[in-house]
Amino acid sequence: MMTMREARQRCEVNNARVTKCHATGELVVTLNEWTRKQREARAYFTDDLEDAVLTAGRMRKENES
Repeated sequence: MMTMREARQRCEVNNARVTKCHATGELVVTLNEWTRKQREARAYFTDDLEDAVLTAGRMRKENES
């Protein structure tokens, strides 16, 4: 089972971040280069750390193309 620390490290490789929303307990995945407006519009919410890491990789690939 992956820890939050491991997930953050793996997301950092993809120039992304994963944070935990204190209000809902959900994980929020965004890319570091996004502006605040972009983060609000494109953020990905999940409750699974592995899903968050995989999504960060997909976000990076989509952002590059």
